[in-house]
Amino acid sequence: MEPVTIVIVNYNSAKHIIGTLQSVNRLNYRDFNVIVVDNNSTDNSPDIIEKHFPHTRLIRLKENMGSAAARNAGITESNTDLVLLLDDDITVHPDCLTELLKVKKKLPLSAAIHPMIMDKDNPENPQLYNGGYIHYL
Repeated sequence: MEPVTIVIVNYNSAKHIIGTLQSVNRLNYRDFNVIVVDNNSTDNSPDIIEKHFPHTRLIRLKENMGSAAARNAGITESNTDLVLLLDDDITVHPDCLTELLKVKKKLPLSAAIHPMIMDKDNPENPQLYNGGYIHYL
């Protein structure tokens, strides 16, 4: 198994972060660690993470640096060659990492692999991403 770091960017997500981390903990691929980068939240989401997910590494940024900078902070702190980037309101399927790594094995020269994204409000159209179609995969 090849280890993976899962980097989750959090900002004021007390409403969603428990579900996100619970879904990550249900992954059937077990060789992973989790880093949550908190973008200077003003709610209690960092405390929720520390209380309910003590094995998750929490990085608290001193200011909100935006999603890209927070992701970069998580990637910088990762200790694996493979990184899965998630937002704080995502639910991952238990097979997500297993399937992504199968694709990576088939395409060893690939630099990035993207999972299918399902919009819970529009499940019949699984290719939606931020309102557009994924056309490059």
